[in-house]
Amino acid sequence: SDAKLVESLRLPLQIALVHVIGVLVPFLAYLFLANSGHDIVPTMYLIVVASLVITSALIWIEGFAALKQIDPPETDGPAPPVTAIIAAYLPNEAATIVETAESFLRTDYPGPYQVILAYNTPRDLPVEAALHQISRRDPRFQTIRVPGSTSKAQNVNAALAEARGDIVGVFDADHHPAPDAFTRAWRWIASGYDVVQGHCLVRNGDETPVARTVAVE
Repeated sequence: SDAKLVESLRLPLQIALVHVIGVLVPFLAYLFLANSGHDIVPTMYLIVVASLVITSALIWIEGFAALKQIDPPETDGPAPPVTAIIAAYLPNEAATIVETAESFLRTDYPGPYQVILAYNTPRDLPVEAALHQISRRDPRFQTIRVPGSTSKAQNVNAALAEARGDIVGVFDADHHPAPDAFTRAWRWIASGYDVVQGHCLVRNGDETPVARTVAVE
């Protein structure tokens, strides 16, 4: 059908358009100006170098600013119930999901705490038995195998129907939250914020040069 043809051509057209705008158009502009007697290459070189220097400086400033941790204000009253939702596609993340589940259960939160692992898988996997064992051992942990799901968004939607927390956190299958993550989120929300977003820290930054680069980034 026409719709399928358009969909199949969308990505190649996008790639071609990026190269036309980013490579071909500037080249033609340089060529046209050079033939007209206007050589802008030295000027553009200085502009590009200045842009790179400014960008590098801003990255350094942002990096140093990020080292400062701002703590939320203290909060009175009992801690509200919270729910952690973990979305997973198990064939790809089966090797790490048990470690992730255990890390969530080590979270130090003073109020009612619920952890929901919502996942999809096209076939039965041995790791599911290990996950069910964790749920039997710890009533805070619940697994939901979402039938017919083809995305993590569908998994999250299924988990939301089971969430009992006043505060709900959404995590990926390889996220290991800091022990006080939900306590900090509760204190920020109690002080007037509507949404709290954390940031990722690489745990194995010393293992390889690639891991070190990602950790710095």
